[in-house]
Amino acid sequence: MKAIAFMRPLPIEDQDSLVELDLPRSGPGPRDLLINVRAVSVNPVDTKIRGARHQGSASHAPGKPRVLGWDAAGVVVSKGSDVTGFSIGDEVCYAGELERQGSNAEYQAVDERLVGHKPKSIGFAEAARCR
Repeated sequence: MKAIAFMRPLPIEDQDSLVELDLPRSGPGPRDLLINVRAVSVNPVDTKIRGARHQGSASHAPGKPRVLGWDAAGVVVSKGSDVTGFSIGDEVCYAGELERQGSNAEYQAVDERLVGHKPKSIGFAEAARCR
């Protein structure tokens, strides 16, 4: 899947501050929804993670791609065996988790407890900004 990530903190003006990558698409865990991301918004956490790299977390090792993005909206394409309240095809909005890859990708696995149904009266871009 296509994703936008960073490898190490660089000034945003640097051409390598964010890079496009092809990453494997993970399947959902038991409580996860696999979401086809349709819209993302920038959260202050994105800036802090990119700048500080959350030292001490194994998932944030230097040189390993880190996909940012914590506020997003999309469509459920798969779900884990223990998921309740969501169906494939549901339009959703959500905030991700710091210890997992973010939403600046084509797909993201997210714990269902962090997800809500997108209101039908708004589009994906507006839903990604809802907090």
